[in-house]
Amino acid sequence: MMPLYIVKDGKMIPAKVVYMRNKNNRKEYLCLISADTSPGEEEIICIYGKQWNMEVFFNVQERSEAGQRVQLHILGNNDSTQPF
Repeated sequence: MMPLYIVKDGKMIPAKVVYMRNKNNRKEYLCLISADTSPGEEEIICIYGKQWNMEVFFNVQERSEAGQRVQLHILGNNDSTQPF
């Protein structure tokens, strides 16, 4: 595989590209680029999937019923809730 670099703040840093088939159109591929080259392809896909789900959630929230606010909670190891 040919090394890939991206430019950030004028510096070249290594990157990893993951190609995956588009679920909605099997003839198309999606290209994911990660500046962290240590995770495997499956992990990069999983990370992007989780991030995309959050983006969609917040986008829907912004457009919902006159912008009502929602308080999010994260479950900790001790099963207590903490505001997000």
